[in-house]
Amino acid sequence: MYIWDRSRRLTLFSVLLVVTFWSIEPCLADDVAYQHSWINVDGVDAHYIEAGEGTPFVLVHGGLAWSSGEANYAEVIASLSKYFHVIAPDIIGFGRTAPRGPQDYSGQAQAEFLIRFIESLGVGPVFLTGNSHGGFLTQYVAHDRPDLVRRLVITNSLNGTYPIPQQPEGANYIYAPGGHQYQPQSLEELQAMLINYYQHSDLVTEERIKLVYDNYQRNYEYADRRGKAVSFSVESSNENLSYKGKHISEWASELTMPVLLMWSEPGSKIEWGLSHFFTVPGAEMHLLPWSGHHLFTDQSERWARVVTDWLMNEPARPPSVQ
Repeated sequence: MYIWDRSRRLTLFSVLLVVTFWSIEPCLADDVAYQHSWINVDGVDAHYIEAGEGTPFVLVHGGLAWSSGEANYAEVIASLSKYFHVIAPDIIGFGRTAPRGPQDYSGQAQAEFLIRFIESLGVGPVFLTGNSHGGFLTQYVAHDRPDLVRRLVITNSLNGTYPIPQQPEGANYIYAPGGHQYQPQSLEELQAMLINYYQHSDLVTEERIKLVYDNYQRNYEYADRRGKAVSFSVESSNENLSYKGKHISEWASELTMPVLLMWSEPGSKIEWGLSHFFTVPGAEMHLLPWSGHHLFTDQSERWARVVTDWLMNEPARPPSVQ
């Protein structure tokens, strides 16, 4: 399945002219023709995939070296694009969005880039979702620029819902020596990783293996340097996940838009999501079985149906004021 070249121009604030390019490329998923697009954001060619029409729905991936909009969300594009204008960006330093250097290491810098990405597209306010590290990034946007966010969906996110625990458990969440330090990986090694990563082995196709391999080879050296700079300890990792001096989870009670938490077993610790559920005013939470960390891939149709229903209908009604 292929898509055709075209370009479009967006005028921002009646001053800045930005050109978005669509390219001819095969899609990871067989049942939808999503477009590979690029837009200039503060001098960076930001890559994203998009499909559909309607209210913009921005899908933000996590922080693994092989993560990207396509690698994470290709399986749900078909279902979501029936109702929304789906946009899945590669955050700066991931996928095909090349970083500028150490100034893009921090979670805060990545979140600011996400804000500028949404502004540059001129599509806000948007429905917004983030998985894992994306749960931090999207909440940063929701706190800092609530005018850009209609509703927020958080999927299997430690980074966005709970401070990284102290050692020895905390080593599992550090991307530096003493934790998950990035190393060169062969095609065969990444294939074996994916087989263990997903609960459903039929997802590990040749196309997915190649995409993950290409992403990893392109980004692992930068990811390794980034991890050593901002994730060399539990303390530095939590600082990297802070907003205005506090871990992002400590601001949960101040979220002003409807929030849905999508969690899975064994893909993430349910207690992380529950801590947010009991803190975010009016939050809703949905648990799905038989899924790894990428719930929207392992249970793509179910995740898409639950999220679509929640986005298209009124949220839970708060009690009336007496």
